[in-house]
Amino acid sequence: MIEFQVLEEGIGLLLLGSNSEKHVTLNRSRMLQLKQIIADLKSRRDITGLIITGPSEDSFCVGADIEEISGISSFEDAFFASQEGQSIFKALEELPCVKVCAISGPAVGGGFELALSCDYRIGSPSATVGLPEVKLGIVPGFGGTQRLPKIVGVFTAIEIVCSGKLYKAPEALKLGLIDEIVSTGDLLQTALVWAKSKPRRQIGFKWLRDLVFFNIPFIRYLAWYGFRRHLKKKVSETHYPAPFLASKAVLAATSFIKDGFSIESEYLAKTLISETSKNLVYIWIASEQQKKFAKSFESRADQIKKVGILGAGVMGTGIASFFASKNIDVVLYDISEESLANAEKSLTNDGRIKSVVLSRDLNKLSDTDLIIEAVVEDAHVKRSVLKRLVDILPSSTIIGSNTSSISITKLGEDLFLPSRFLGIHFFNPVSRMPIVEIIRGQQTGDNETMTIMAFISKIGKIPIVVDDSPGFLINRILARYLIKALKLAEAGFSIQDIENAAVSFGFPMGPFRLLDHVGLDVALSVSRILHEAFGRRYAPVEKVLTLIEKGHLGYKTKTGFYAYESGKPSKINPVVETLFRSSRRFSLLDFQERCLFPLVDEAYSAFENRVAGLPSAEAENQINIGSIFGFGFPAYTGGVLRWAKKLDKQRVRHVLSVEDEIVSNHFKNHVFESYSSQSSS
Repeated sequence: MIEFQVLEEGIGLLLLGSNSEKHVTLNRSRMLQLKQIIADLKSRRDITGLIITGPSEDSFCVGADIEEISGISSFEDAFFASQEGQSIFKALEELPCVKVCAISGPAVGGGFELALSCDYRIGSPSATVGLPEVKLGIVPGFGGTQRLPKIVGVFTAIEIVCSGKLYKAPEALKLGLIDEIVSTGDLLQTALVWAKSKPRRQIGFKWLRDLVFFNIPFIRYLAWYGFRRHLKKKVSETHYPAPFLASKAVLAATSFIKDGFSIESEYLAKTLISETSKNLVYIWIASEQQKKFAKSFESRADQIKKVGILGAGVMGTGIASFFASKNIDVVLYDISEESLANAEKSLTNDGRIKSVVLSRDLNKLSDTDLIIEAVVEDAHVKRSVLKRLVDILPSSTIIGSNTSSISITKLGEDLFLPSRFLGIHFFNPVSRMPIVEIIRGQQTGDNETMTIMAFISKIGKIPIVVDDSPGFLINRILARYLIKALKLAEAGFSIQDIENAAVSFGFPMGPFRLLDHVGLDVALSVSRILHEAFGRRYAPVEKVLTLIEKGHLGYKTKTGFYAYESGKPSKINPVVETLFRSSRRFSLLDFQERCLFPLVDEAYSAFENRVAGLPSAEAENQINIGSIFGFGFPAYTGGVLRWAKKLDKQRVRHVLSVEDEIVSNHFKNHVFESYSSQSSS
C-alpha cells in the first residue's frame, strides 16, 4: 500500500502504492492509510517538502475503487464518503510544507483530485490527467470542483469537469493542469528540486478575477444559464444530470456565502445513488470484465505483429488506418488501382501511410500473422478471394472476415484448416466505434478465438464473442428496430417525429439517419439474409428498394433519407417525402412501444438462442454492451436487456401481439423470469 520515506534532509517521499500494483485505486483502506500519514506529517517540523508519486512510470492513481463506490446505495453514505475524502485532501493541502506531485501514467478522478491538493504538479510524457467522473454519471467528490477553478479559472474548469475528458501531458501543460513536463528518468529529481526551492503556491489572478466576477448575482445567473444551454446541446439533463450538477458545483466554488465543498458532496451523493449512475457503472464494470477476460490470453496476441487486409474500400481502409495508429504493420490489398489510390489519399490525410503497404500483389500477404477480409458484402466474392489465400499463407496465419451478416461457417467451407477462420466484425467508423464482434463458425478453434479476442482488447477495442447465427448479434437486434421504423413510416407516421422521439429517448441519431450511415444497399442486403432466416418480421420494405434504384444510398451518395451538405443532414430528401407521405403523428411513448418493444423481444430471443453464449450474466452483459457500443442504445439505461427488466411484460405482450410477432420465450411465457430477477442487480 502507501509507503513514506525521507529522501534527504527535509524532503519526504510518499509512494501511493507498491511496484506489484498495476493500477492504484483510492479504496477505503488506502484512504485511511493516507489520512494517518498526513496526520503524522502535520506534527513533524523536519519535513519542509513532500513529493507524492506513483509506484511506477506507468502508474500514478486511477481514482476511487469503482467496485467499492458501486456498493453505496444511500444518500447519507455517499455524502459522508465524499466529506471524508475531502477532509483527507484538505489536511494534505494545509500541510505547511511544499507539496509536489510527480505524475507518470494516469492521474484521473480521485487521483487527480489528490494532485490538485498539492502546490505543484510535474508530469512525465506518459502523464494523463482529468476528472472523468461524469462519464460514470457522478460528480467529482473529493474537492475537484472546488480546487480546479482556482488553478485554471471557472470557464475552463467547467469545460474540463463537464466533458470528463482526459488530457495527455502536452495539452495538460497548455491548460495549466500540470506545471512542467520532464523525462521519466528526471521526474523524481526535478520534483526534489522543486520541493526544495519553490514557495507554496499563492492565489492566482484568474481566481481573484472570477471571485469578483461571479459574485455579482446577475453575472452568476447569466453564466449558469449559458453553461446549461451549452450543455443541453450535447447531452440530456434528464438522462445525464451529472454534468449540469458538476457545473453548478464549480460555480459554487466562487461563492462567499455557500460552502462549495458541501455542495459538491450533496451533488455527488445525488448522482451516485441515481439509476443513471448505477447503469453507467454497470456498463463500465461489464466492459472491464470483458477486457480482463481477453487480457488473460494476452501472450497469444503478442504473436500478431503484421496484419493483411483484403479490400481497400471504406471499411478496409478504416481498419488499416486504425491498426497503423496502434503501431501495427499493415498490408492493404486490392485489385483496383482506383481503390488503392483513394485509400492512399485517406491514409495520407490521417498521417498513417508510413505504416501501411498498399499492393495489388496478393503474395505481399504471405508473411502476415492475421488476415482480415473486407471486400464487398457478397458471399461469392468473399469465398473467391479467400480461396486464393490458401496457397500463399502459412498454416499459422489466422483468417478473419469483416462480414456483417454472411455465415462464417459457409464462408470457411473451402479453406484449408477452417479452425483458423472466424468473423472479425468492425463497425463504421472504425476509429470511433469501440466494439468488435468476434464470430465463431462451427469449425472455428478455441485457440484462434481467444487469440483474436486478446488482440482486439490489446488494440483498445471491446471484444464480444458471438455465435454464427444470421445477422450475428448486433445487426440482428438492430435490423428489427430499423425495419419496424421503416414500416411505421410506410404506414404514414411522420419520419421527423420518429427521429425526434429516438433522440429524445437518448439515441445519438434517429433510425432513418442511422440507415443513411449504414447505407441503404447494405441494410437491404442484411434484411434479406435475416428475412430468409427468420421470416416476415424482417421483410424488406419495398420503398427502400425504390430509393436504392434511384441512387439514394445514404451518406455515401449524399442523399438517402436525408440530403447531405458538408457532411451534415440538411433536410429530408424530397424523394423520401414523396414515397413516405406523413399523415400521422408519433410520440415518445409510441416510439418506446412500437419501435423498442420489437427490439427488446429480439434481444431476448438472441439471448435465449445462445447467440451471445449460454444464457448467463456474461451473455446478458455482452448483449447490453453490444447494444450500447454497437448501435447507440442509450448508455443511461444500462443496455437493452437491463432497460427491458423494468418494462411491464403484459403491456409488451399486448403491444407486440396487436401489430408484431413475439419470438422470445421471455414474453411468450415466464421461463426466464427467475433468471432475470436474480441478475437485475
